Amino acid sequence: DLWDFVRVSGNLAWAVGSLGTVLKTDNAAEIGALTWTKVDFGLPLPERYNWRALATSGSQHVWVAGKGGVVIHSSDGGTSWQKQEGDATASWNDIEVVQDGTATLVVLAGDKGRTLYSINRGLTWETRGNTFTTNNLYALAFTSYTDGWAVGAGGWMMRTFNSGVSWAQEGAGQTLNALRGIHIPQASHVWLVGDANTVMRSYTDGLAWTVMEPCSPGTITQYNAIRIAVALATGWMVGENGMICQLRPGYDTWYTQQDRTGAPLRRISTIPEDPFPIIVGDFGAVIRYRGTPPPPPP
Repeated sequence: DLWDFVRVSGNLAWAVGSLGTVLKTDNAAEIGALTWTKVDFGLPLPERYNWRALATSGSQHVWVAGKGGVVIHSSDGGTSWQKQEGDATASWNDIEVVQDGTATLVVLAGDKGRTLYSINRGLTWETRGNTFTTNNLYALAFTSYTDGWAVGAGGWMMRTFNSGVSWAQEGAGQTLNALRGIHIPQASHVWLVGDANTVMRSYTDGLAWTVMEPCSPGTITQYNAIRIAVALATGWMVGENGMICQLRPGYDTWYTQQDRTGAPLRRISTIPEDPFPIIVGDFGAVIRYRGTPPPPPP
């Protein structure tokens, strides 16, 4: 199962998942099957370790984290690796890396409300514990070096304005469903997806929210990730049972692009020069969008 995927550039991409899976490809731009190289860490890690989160900074710096609190880092594009953090009581679900000139911020979010941050590429870490919630945190999104969001179980949303040093709750009572995916494609525009057909957006930086109709209202679906392509005036969200949904350009409605695999889909990744997504999920699913235009609204 693949749990996270990052397309770094035209050809370079990484994927992580269950049973110790960490993969790298140098042909992400080619149409057809990607050619993967399995990464050997050269570290004393459990062979069947479950990785859940992945982030990069440029082509050389890569962070991987997951269940059991392990965080590993490569500064040379995956040639060598160093273990940076190992807290057996933690389970990390997402990583966000923000570059601001020569400063690099790395933030992790995980189970029981745990967050962790570093301002020196993981040489040292600071934890915020579970001060604000014991809900599991599933996704992070930062719009700058200082401003970021975290979302999770029970509809929990929280925000930091100081690079993860402190957090405050946002959007209390908007939903009780778990929030599993967040994307902030442009200033003040926040999109969220989660359990039980939850799709929400705010065009006011979280001050007011709109609950959207899901792409398949007759089916209760857990949505895991969302990606909005501003340049194309559309977007995608993915979820359980191979569900892929696309946003109609210029309209506030979604429609279904059901995937043939039927596998739970976990992550969507795009790059500025190629806004069409690559999607990954369980059973090693890797799906590339080929740019089929959406149908007109009904």
